[in-house]
Amino acid sequence: MKPLIDSLPFRYPPYGLWRWLIAGVLALVMAAWLARDGVTLTAFPATAVLDSFDRANGGLGASWSGSSGGYSVAGNLLSVGSGGDVYWRGTAFGTDQEVFITFSTLKATAEEQDLLLKSQSSTSYGSGVIEVWYDAVGKRVQVWTYAGSQGWVQRGADLPVAFVSGDQFGARALATGLLEVYRNGTLVGARDASAWPFNAGGGYIG
Repeated sequence: MKPLIDSLPFRYPPYGLWRWLIAGVLALVMAAWLARDGVTLTAFPATAVLDSFDRANGGLGASWSGSSGGYSVAGNLLSVGSGGDVYWRGTAFGTDQEVFITFSTLKATAEEQDLLLKSQSSTSYGSGVIEVWYDAVGKRVQVWTYAGSQGWVQRGADLPVAFVSGDQFGARALATGLLEVYRNGTLVGARDASAWPFNAGGGYIG
């Protein structure tokens, strides 16, 4: 997700239709980083965990907004039900952000699992968002942005990569518009999203 943990929703570009095509359980570990002058990020991730889901079974809780009813906490993991886009509602983060998840169980038939960064709303993607989308069927990551003036735009070519259960999937968005994609802390590749109009600001993650 778009410091941040912007989400794991599903969408068919360019129409903005979100859906989850994954069954099973994800261990979701998300982090946020607020940029400060003179600080340079090197290792990934460089942020503290916001929600480990290590708590009693039940709903996601008050810290989450959006389609939070599509998920639950079960066995100290995030369990995916009907899915949808969810956002860490506590605060909007700064201009440089990162987000990551750990796949506890990754289905080979899951076509779209997303990280969201720099969402301009804490409840939906419609005001603007960066989406980093993993397709387990195609073994690829795509970087998409949404803005009302542009619609959905894929930024650069697909990044070939294969995740398996236990892997960490991460992304970092910089104020320059550079978007970096990581697997287990190793850079997979970067894409230029500088033409997206909201890079210079912060936003919510999911």
